[in-house]
Amino acid sequence: MSNRNIILALLGAALTGASVAMLLAPDSGKKTRKKLMRSAIDIKDTVAYVLLQVEDQMDHMRGKMGKDADTDENRGLATSDPR
Repeated sequence: MSNRNIILALLGAALTGASVAMLLAPDSGKKTRKKLMRSAIDIKDTVAYVLLQVEDQMDHMRGKMGKDADTDENRGLATSDPR
């Protein structure tokens, strides 16, 4: 299971837990809906932030892999004659 799937599963579980807690809370429907909306917005913002962090890490790794491929040693191997 990839890191992204694990993060999404954890966030989904958190959202489900928060929703159940809100629904079982002894508040009025109006207050409960407001709390759910606030929780959903907070979780959406958290997911967006985490995905941006993952994307930044992936870009960093792609750049690092590209630099490794462009080293003198690798260029020499790529252009050497296999005869």
